[in-house]
Formats: sequence, C-alpha cells, structure tokens
Amino acid sequence: MSTQTTPVTVTNWFEVYSPNVEAAKSFYGEVFGWTADSMPMGPDSTYWMLKKGDTTFAGIMDMNSPELAGVPPHWGLYLNTDDCAATIAKASELGAKVIYGPMDIPDIGTVAGFTDCCGAHFNVHQPAGERDGLPGSPVNWIEQMGPDRAKAVSFYTSLFGWGSMDMDMGPETGIYSMFMLGETPIAGCMNVPAEAGPACWMVYLHSDNLEATCEKVVAAGGKVMFPAKDIGQFGRIAIAADCCGAVFGLHQPPMA
Repeated sequence: MSTQTTPVTVTNWFEVYSPNVEAAKSFYGEVFGWTADSMPMGPDSTYWMLKKGDTTFAGIMDMNSPELAGVPPHWGLYLNTDDCAATIAKASELGAKVIYGPMDIPDIGTVAGFTDCCGAHFNVHQPAGERDGLPGSPVNWIEQMGPDRAKAVSFYTSLFGWGSMDMDMGPETGIYSMFMLGETPIAGCMNVPAEAGPACWMVYLHSDNLEATCEKVVAAGGKVMFPAKDIGQFGRIAIAADCCGAVFGLHQPPMA
C-alpha cells in the first residue's frame, strides 16, 4: 500500500454516488474538511466537485434519476485509458459487461462504465488533451475486492497491461496481489467472502489518526463497519460508510 501514488498513475477521478447530495456534502465536510463547488450540468442539474484545499479530485453524483434506479450508494473511480473505444472492446472480450459508453463530455474526455469479470463496477476515462493526474488527492489506495482474486488479476493485467505481484498476508487474508506499473504499486486485489458484500473497488481515504476520523464519521451520521486494524509495514486501515451508506476505506500511513 502506498500514499498519494494511485491517483497520479492510474486514476483520473473519483465519485460518490449518493441519494442525498446535501447530506453527503455536509458529511465529507465535517469528517475531512473538504469543500464542494457547484458545476451546472443543464437547466435542472448540478454536479458537485469535492475539494481538499485547492485540489479538486472527486464529485458527488445525484442518484435520484431513472438511470441509477436500484444502484446502491457507493464510491466509484475512473481508471485512465488512452483509447476508450479499444478498452470497451477489450473489456467485453475479457468478460466484462458494458454499462454505458463511450460517452463524450466536452472538455473532459470520453468515459465508459463496466461491471468486471467478478461483478465489481468501474469506469474508465480517456482525457481530452493532456492528462493532469490528481496530485494532492486524499485517496491513498484503491483495491479490487471480490470472490476470485486470480480471475480479477488476469482481467485487469490483460485490460490495462499492468503487472502484478503476489504477497502472502497470512491465514486471515491469504494472497494479496499488487497491481504494478513498472516497479510502482498502483492498486491491490484480494479475495473477500460473499457474506462480506458484493465485489467492488474500495477507495481508501487518507487519515492522520484513524480513531479520531472514525469518531468524526459516527458524529456526522456515518458508521464504522470494521474498526482500525494494523497492516504492518503499510500502516493501519478501517472501513466506514457515510451518512447515506456509501462505503469507503480509511488509511493511516505508517509513521516515517
């Protein structure tokens, strides 16, 4: 697990899917001190951009639309691609389901959404113009969690050309796979039992103090689902849900 590496190398954007945008804005402001800027998306629609200081890194998607009926609140991500159309074709070949796209967004680029071979949702983004990355993002790590780690590793390494490296994390976790760009770890992949929930991409948000952040989560109307846990050389993690049920990870890096 790394700090501030993932957004720069593979992830172009993050998104909170929420049935209550105002509540989500308030929650993330109270817990993390983030602010939100409005972006008009037409006469009757507004998209809210989340900012940590001067860094805009995520948005809040209002789920109150027919297209998102039945979709649970969650954190989503947009993985970088140089060719959205080619990624759609390759993902389909590898067993993914195309949910939408390609969709062109003026001045932003082209996007598409998928359910991967194990049932986890993800988006891709082909930037318009030069790619900026997300330096300064509060996202420390991303992790594909599902029923078949080996199948997921094969899917993503084939789709994006990433490398992978396996680590034995002991009897509780088993084999943990690191996705790699060259020598740089960029994401993780692990097996989780079906009773833990559906396959997903977990987004880990930065915390300087897990206990304090977990207290803020509860005070703001959220829930701590798995309390702070030591993960050795990688620091400490916890899993929480916001006030509307969107699940996210928390990561406190190891002390220097």
